[in-house]
Amino acid sequence: MKKIAMSLMTIAAVVALSVGATGAYFSDVETSTGNTFSAGTLDLNVDGKEGTQVVHVSFANVVPAVQWQGAEYDHQWVLKNTGSVPGSITYKIKNIKNYENDCINPEAKAGDISCGVLEGELGSQLKMVFQLNQAPYGYNQDIYPLNSAENVAYTPAAYHLNAGESKNVFTRSWLINAANNNLVQGDAVEFDIEFTLNQDV
Repeated sequence: MKKIAMSLMTIAAVVALSVGATGAYFSDVETSTGNTFSAGTLDLNVDGKEGTQVVHVSFANVVPAVQWQGAEYDHQWVLKNTGSVPGSITYKIKNIKNYENDCINPEAKAGDISCGVLEGELGSQLKMVFQLNQAPYGYNQDIYPLNSAENVAYTPAAYHLNAGESKNVFTRSWLINAANNNLVQGDAVEFDIEFTLNQDV
């Protein structure tokens, strides 16, 4: 009995030492306070405006022309990243509508038999070029015919915008000097240009 008691006392002493040992090391605690995260912003501004206030292109009396000669139609937008993180521009031609505006005599003679309200041919003969109107110059996209660009996302590499940066984007459009141009007399085409600023990955 005495041996059992001694054994129990020994075990108890070992346990007590073990428990005491776990709290015997040095330690020091420091706390980092006031940690915050805030989301960056990516905000595209076109000609100093946003939403439906963005200016649209409107040209009348378009006629056939050789590239960069004669009837040449220009417009420029200033694209600005007013956010706090860098991004790159993509753009799409959307909602193309070709208006016939009646089949006049020259169109009929050229073989135009599709004379419904939305059966115009101008979009099939119109060429559009997008480019930067600043260094580096040069074509960024050559779209012909305009009809082929419906909902195509163009991603020109030069359209990168740092936070607060702006670039001048220039477009030129002309009617291709083709044998069947009489098909488009009096026609009109309407479309949207959707600019998107995408966060750089």
